[in-house]
Parts: sequence; C-alpha cells; structure tokens
Amino acid sequence: MRTALTRGHSPVLVDNTNTQSWEMHPYARMASERGYSVLLLEPGTPWRRRIAELARRTRHRVPKDKIALMDSRMDDFVVAAEDVCKGLPENFR
Repeated sequence: MRTALTRGHSPVLVDNTNTQSWEMHPYARMASERGYSVLLLEPGTPWRRRIAELARRTRHRVPKDKIALMDSRMDDFVVAAEDVCKGLPENFR
C-alpha cells in the first residue's frame, strides 16, 4: 500500500480483515498523510455476519471457530469509522 500511495496510484484498495478500528488506523493515516481521501466500506451481503455461510465461502480455509472469534471482536462499523477518523485531517472524511 505504501508503495502505491507514494507512486500516486488512484484508487488504492486495501482488502483486509480489520475487525476493530485500531487495525484500520495505520492505513488511514498513511493515506491521509499523502493527501488521499479515504472511504471505508463494509460488505453489504446479507450473509456478512453469518458464521456458517462465511466458513463455507472462505477461500483461505479459515476455520469456523476462527471466523466466530473474529465476528465476536467486530466493532460496530459506524463507531469504527468514527474512531478511525479521530485526529485525521478533513480530507479523510
């Protein structure tokens, strides 16, 4: 990501399993420091929090119990987005 930002690529997409806002913050800070606007997206699929369906669809062979653990740690998306924005300039929002 850092290389893409430094080279001025746009858009730069980060597809990562961030379950808590603090995990997203380094990406947001890097982008903001380089003048990028940041857009946080949550999957809109109806099964996004259905453990059994997520386990069935995983391409990385993540075990069902690990998916359940990640789900239990999941920050509310709106709260996470607000937390990630704290202390960042307006171009982030």
